[in-house]
Amino acid sequence: MQKTLERIETRFDSAGATLSRNQTTLEAIETPLTRGEVTLSEIPKTLEAIDGRLLDMRIAQPINLSYLKGADCRRVQEALRELGRYKGRIHGICDGATNAAAREWQMQERRAIAPARSAEDIERMLLTPPDKTVNAGL
Repeated sequence: MQKTLERIETRFDSAGATLSRNQTTLEAIETPLTRGEVTLSEIPKTLEAIDGRLLDMRIAQPINLSYLKGADCRRVQEALRELGRYKGRIHGICDGATNAAAREWQMQERRAIAPARSAEDIERMLLTPPDKTVNAGL
């Protein structure tokens, strides 16, 4: 059971949440977690349920792709346009319209773009069917 809790704690840590290290069973964990605007009233009892909750938290977070510049941003804008999400000009500036299009895709597809680190990672995620995509970090 301790290994299971360590894996769960690692997953929560990667999402910015924490579990008390002195708990010994999943049933004993009763402290609600708050992350952003999402509150978990009870800890899920399976890793799949935890993955689902973590995905919900990631999807609920705002997207900021402003770290992508020039050609990298254009690459993501083109992928979002190909998917019918981005209606703006392809200008290589990841602005509010780009972020909104990415968030809309994320919400409707129930797949998190973060923690993709590069335009290539984001483009691959956007254009790869869900059954072929692995949400990094989950």
